[in-house]
Amino acid sequence: MYGLLLLWSLGLLVGGGWFYQSQERRMRQAVEDHLHAVGDLKVQQLVHWRNERLADAALVRGTPYATRRARDVI
Repeated sequence: MYGLLLLWSLGLLVGGGWFYQSQERRMRQAVEDHLHAVGDLKVQQLVHWRNERLADAALVRGTPYATRRARDVI
């Protein structure tokens, strides 16, 4: 009887440890996936922001009035 209880307890401990480790791996992977997604989004936002600034600079450079006003300031 004690042997059966010991075997059952040991099985429960081993099963619990295996389940805990598998859940930990799953959660770690989910967090890493989330961080990669956030990083990719931030890169896209920075690229978009930079392209907007370059477009603004090209507009100012291509506008004769803005060029004249910039030369007047200097």
